[in-house]
Amino acid sequence: MIALTQLTDTQLVSIYQKSQDPAYFGELYRRYYTKVYYYCLGKVKDRDDAYDITANTFVKLTKKILGLKNPELFIAWLFKVANNACMDCLKKRGKTVRVEESSFNNLVQDDQGVEKMIMKEAQLNRLDEVLHELDFETKMLIVNKYFNGKSVKDLEKELGLSTSAVKMRLARGREKIASLFLAKQGGEA
Repeated sequence: MIALTQLTDTQLVSIYQKSQDPAYFGELYRRYYTKVYYYCLGKVKDRDDAYDITANTFVKLTKKILGLKNPELFIAWLFKVANNACMDCLKKRGKTVRVEESSFNNLVQDDQGVEKMIMKEAQLNRLDEVLHELDFETKMLIVNKYFNGKSVKDLEKELGLSTSAVKMRLARGREKIASLFLAKQGGEA
């Protein structure tokens, strides 16, 4: 008997359409869940929305895959469904959207791109953990400067500090983040 991992996507889809054996759909899910998630994350820029869209995409596929007439087009179809869900999410947020059809085909074929996105996501998670470890004042200063885009002048006025005091606190905050971040990286290795 041939292992599921040795079957092509087209074979998995065809067999699933005939047998509706969840093992075949499960193998497609295993192969593409992470890629679809990072594709969605790249589009909607929000982790929770990307997880929801990815889960909903696969739920939708369980119902619609039986009607797919060309199993060899599964990957393009999968990412088209995910792309449409991303566009709907962005429209609900009131953002204008631009469709880039070729981008999902490139992502599927570019495993290095997915690996880079996975590494970036892990770094963002560590950064989020590090920010929670900072004292409140330092965290607010860093967030206002680097995430909310406030200038040093704005921070001076808000905090009633001199330019040099704001810059010094920012420098100390960056150093603290760097040391905590490195400690977290070292702890996971």
